Amino acid sequence: LKGTEVEVTITGSQLLSAGRLVFADGKSVSLQPNGEKTVTGRVTVDRTTTFRIELTNTNRSKYLGLEEYSMEALDDQKPIVEFTKPGRDTKATKVEEVFTELRAEDDFGVRQLELYYSVNGGAEQKVDLFAGKGEHPKEISAGHTFFLEEYDLQPGDLVTYYGKAVDTRNPANTVSTDIYFIEVRPFGREYRQGQQGGGGGGGGDQDDSTEALSRRQKEIIAATHKLVNNKDKFKEKEWKDNIHAIATNQSKLADQTTTVLQRMSRRGLTSQDKMIKQLSENLKAAIDQMNPAAEQLKAENAQAAEPLEQKALQHLMRAEALFNEIQVTMGGGGGGGGGARQSAEDLADLFELELDQNKNQYETLQRGEMNKGSQAIDEALQKLKELAERQQKLMQRRAMQQQSGPGGGSDQTSAQELQKETERLARQLDKLSRENNDRQMADVSRALQQAASNMQQQAQSGNSQQQQQAAQQALEQLNRAQRLLNQGRGGSMDERLAKLQEQAKKLEEQQSKIADETQQLANNSVPAADAHRRAQEINQQKDGVGSELKSMTNELESLSNSQENRDAANKARAATNTIKGQQLQNRIEQGRQILDNATPQNGYFGYAAQNERAIEKGLDDVQKQIGQAASAANNSDEKKQQNALNQLSETLQRAESMQRRLQALQNQQGQQGQQGQQGQQGQQGQQGQQGQQGQQGQQGQQGQQGQQGQQGQ
Repeated sequence: LKGTEVEVTITGSQLLSAGRLVFADGKSVSLQPNGEKTVTGRVTVDRTTTFRIELTNTNRSKYLGLEEYSMEALDDQKPIVEFTKPGRDTKATKVEEVFTELRAEDDFGVRQLELYYSVNGGAEQKVDLFAGKGEHPKEISAGHTFFLEEYDLQPGDLVTYYGKAVDTRNPANTVSTDIYFIEVRPFGREYRQGQQGGGGGGGGDQDDSTEALSRRQKEIIAATHKLVNNKDKFKEKEWKDNIHAIATNQSKLADQTTTVLQRMSRRGLTSQDKMIKQLSENLKAAIDQMNPAAEQLKAENAQAAEPLEQKALQHLMRAEALFNEIQVTMGGGGGGGGGARQSAEDLADLFELELDQNKNQYETLQRGEMNKGSQAIDEALQKLKELAERQQKLMQRRAMQQQSGPGGGSDQTSAQELQKETERLARQLDKLSRENNDRQMADVSRALQQAASNMQQQAQSGNSQQQQQAAQQALEQLNRAQRLLNQGRGGSMDERLAKLQEQAKKLEEQQSKIADETQQLANNSVPAADAHRRAQEINQQKDGVGSELKSMTNELESLSNSQENRDAANKARAATNTIKGQQLQNRIEQGRQILDNATPQNGYFGYAAQNERAIEKGLDDVQKQIGQAASAANNSDEKKQQNALNQLSETLQRAESMQRRLQALQNQQGQQGQQGQQGQQGQQGQQGQQGQQGQQGQQGQQGQQGQQGQQGQ
């Protein structure tokens, strides 16, 4: 750290009388004798440079070493902070408890850990999770439970929250997490049926409902939050470009919501049903918040825009909850007649917004930032692979030298150079982890620091067995760093397999729908005049299935080579072999060609239906195999131990959170009781004083009467 004073001790092979550290910039630091062959001195790390060691023996002869060492002055890095639970947006009913856990680490110590939250875009509230009083741990975790019942919420409402960590530096470094959302969902039937989606459309991104509007508004809120909390990361022009891009996106979303309202008005839907009227009122209220939010963003006042954006989201989510309820109660069969069902269908048609035609400008800018980060990770991975290979070759050469006899001074130079490069990469990744608030990157840096330490032990150890052991440990740490960095690109193995399992399920459902529609063509259930058009529509769906399958195959191949869990990797490979063995990708393309050439007269629709059923069966097999791989990834001993520790940690954190709440309530009640007691004592004192005055007055009156009587006598 810049400004640190370091004590340097150097031991020579001769009797020493003095020494110096000679820096590349011409400066030097004197070293004083501290024993017959030892000299020491103190150096202030105030700049980044290199130095060589000069030693003077008792005969006044000077020796300047050939090896050049580095001195690097590092700025105090920012803390890393993240939510480990739940670590994502969540949906909950209005009476549930949502537990959150915030974790922070810093190279010198964490001074404060705070959670900030807002209900429906209201005033921001702060919860102090940790405040170090003389104690500044380098790592700290703390929990907070949201008791949603206390906030008087309804379906469509939301709670937004984020965490903040402050380190011990003066002035302090402060880092915030991304913003997260707790969405209040309905109870029971409406939610369950609404989530099932009524069997339409196949697994797209659901841009045909109010969910598309609220999702885009969330993206705007998250983007604004990043600009507010990470302003120092951007150049001035870059920050302005981003905030104006968000402003444009907010204005565009307001226009799209206005378009929906106008369509509803033209069709007269708002007068047909009370819930539809409430939905339109919420959309209008959202627009009333979006437009001033866009104006604040254009004026580059991001903080003022945040509560307006969140209010807009609240109304959009209430509209979304009403939309889902309308689809269930009117369009879900059972209740409601044909007129109600028609209203539900008309309402669904209104939300078919072509949101993807105008790409989110902020997403494009973000994608550029992600590409930069991805490039840095790719370069680090390449360097790590190179370092591991060099360490492996160095170990092999030394093993051969031990068998053939001593020699190979060049290996010592290679080992020193390898150690320096490892240390340099560790510093680069540590800096990158602080800049991006990335804990996993920090773990990679620590693994590299340990590898460099093992390399140093390798050079200093006495016998060959100790050297070999240190070298092996260095190689293991380099390989561990590679695994961690690979995980950071797409999550841990169990997380990646869980995503693949969900992707495979949706893909199989989409293929099942394609097979059903193709069978209808084969059964001549579609008018001949419409057959070609329907076949082309099916082919468009098949294009999506083919693209998803290709992406899924690439991810499975990557997982099959993973060293993290060999059992899970082998099962992932089995799924890959099924895709290739059953030639699913080729079958999809062949099915497309059959449908292109099929007519009701030539019988090709029958062949197409058989082909689509075969693809459906193959995807079902793949889905089951991915499920087996996911189970294997979750059932490792390490994973079971981690889950048990997580559950224990969560239970303790919940207990601590409840204890803090009870303590706060007791303190509040104690203050109220003390105030009431003081008031009662004051009232009693006042009454006593009044009684005393009355008694004195009575005595005075009696005395006066006695005196008058005596005078009369």
